[in-house]
Amino acid sequence: MTPSTRAFRRSRLVCRLLLLKLLVLPALSTASFGQQAAAKPSLEVADWQEGFSRWTLSVQVLGGVYFSPCLFGPATPTVNFASLDLRLGWMLGLPSKLWILPRGNLQGLVACSVDNIFEGHGSYLAGLTLLLRYNIVPEGWRLVPYLQIGVGVLYTDIHECPEQCAIGQWREFVEHYSLGLRWLINPRWSIEAEAGYLHVSNADQAERNAGLNAVGVCVGVTRAFGR
Repeated sequence: MTPSTRAFRRSRLVCRLLLLKLLVLPALSTASFGQQAAAKPSLEVADWQEGFSRWTLSVQVLGGVYFSPCLFGPATPTVNFASLDLRLGWMLGLPSKLWILPRGNLQGLVACSVDNIFEGHGSYLAGLTLLLRYNIVPEGWRLVPYLQIGVGVLYTDIHECPEQCAIGQWREFVEHYSLGLRWLINPRWSIEAEAGYLHVSNADQAERNAGLNAVGVCVGVTRAFGR
């Protein structure tokens, strides 16, 4: 066998080994990846709604803007304000059917609000509100609507403006009604959009009590911390 023949056969063997390597190794890598993916458990549907378990604690930060007067109540002076809320909540039960309402659960919240008046009388509104929320939690959904009502106490300097008839003292009461939509980013974090109506008055404890009737929208983020 001549040297040229031996060199040709050696080069052909090397080519075959390279071709085998190119064909076999990718297949082995794909099989290994598939086994790892199968071994790694997927996020169950129920896990997305982990934050709705009984006694789960949550913290929500919400910011938005409200406008008064609105279509509800008597005509009062303009008081438009930017709102910032910090809410601490507890789930009061597991999602289930409640009367004629769709599957969901009740949640209690304590809200601390600080509002900056950017148009109209006064400069601020601040106070505490107790809220009761009904979360509508269909099985398998990551989009959770909710209904919310509440009552609380607000402190303001609007009463220092004698030309307005809406607010007559530094301590007022507030009624809160809102609709919200919560998007679950993962089992612990979510973002929200909320539309609300506020009625502020002093229950005739002062001569001026026309009240404020404001509507607004807010966006926020919630972190659930487990039971």
